[in-house]
Amino acid sequence: MERNNLKNLKFEIQAQAKNGIDFIISGGILWLIIFFIWLQDFTPYDKSIFTFIAAALMLPLAYAFFKIFKTN
Repeated sequence: MERNNLKNLKFEIQAQAKNGIDFIISGGILWLIIFFIWLQDFTPYDKSIFTFIAAALMLPLAYAFFKIFKTN
């Protein structure tokens, strides 16, 4: 396969996936949630547990944005 052909395929896949915008936005929202968790007056143990729970939202949020933005 030619190098130019691979580059064209790469750019085509990036365009269809819209450069992973669904994961970027869900990651940003997740970091905001974690930021607000760590601003609260909880014990460090509780903060780490809530952070772990919040991290579980990453894939469902990315899937929701995948459906909204219709990315591949």
